[in-house]
Amino acid sequence: MFTDLKQAARLLAAAPGFTFLIVAVLMLGIGANTAIFSIVNGVLLKPLPFPDAERLIAVQSLTQGDQDGTASVPDVADLQAATTVQDVVGYTGGSVILTGRGEATTLLTTFVTGDLMRTLGAPLLRGRSFSAADVRPGAAPVAVIAERLWRERFGGDPSLVGRTIQLGGKDFTVLGVMPPWFRGIGDSADLWAPLHMSGTAQDFAQRGSRTMKRADSNSTILSRLSKNLLIWASFL
Repeated sequence: MFTDLKQAARLLAAAPGFTFLIVAVLMLGIGANTAIFSIVNGVLLKPLPFPDAERLIAVQSLTQGDQDGTASVPDVADLQAATTVQDVVGYTGGSVILTGRGEATTLLTTFVTGDLMRTLGAPLLRGRSFSAADVRPGAAPVAVIAERLWRERFGGDPSLVGRTIQLGGKDFTVLGVMPPWFRGIGDSADLWAPLHMSGTAQDFAQRGSRTMKRADSNSTILSRLSKNLLIWASFL
């Protein structure tokens, strides 16, 4: 074996261009495989950082002639009436502009139809999440903010909970602050607010709505399989 290795070394040394090509191909192959595994591990293999994450399910509706999924308030109501799921909540992405605290900043926002944090089983760092009254159309503007936003723009002030901040020209009462590890579902959000505070809330009320689907975010329903339902049975 040692003799074979010496012979291979001589051949590689005699052809440095070929040796460089082999090394480059190996480096590219190893790098590509490492990158692909990292993505697969993060998306498919690594579990979500929530209790009983295997019972979390995402639901979207498909309309005829459209392969992209979406969701609507009627879809949420349909699932809430089902016995196979619980803690049903709809959400969609958007943005709002924070003003009144230094330079105006666009914040990535997740608009929800209910208590997303309860569905995920994610505890708050401070304050509370949304109640049923908070998410009803016409309710006063409220928000839950990310720990990063709380720390960077508000200095980690514990008295911020219960006070108002200006978002899109309106006063929103801060209900709570999420812990540092919480990023929500999909893209990281800076804050969470009731759906009726979004610009597409009226469209979301229509079943099969397409205007709720934005270029960078789809509306989705998140829920948990009921505790009395075996996980394998959900695929039957």
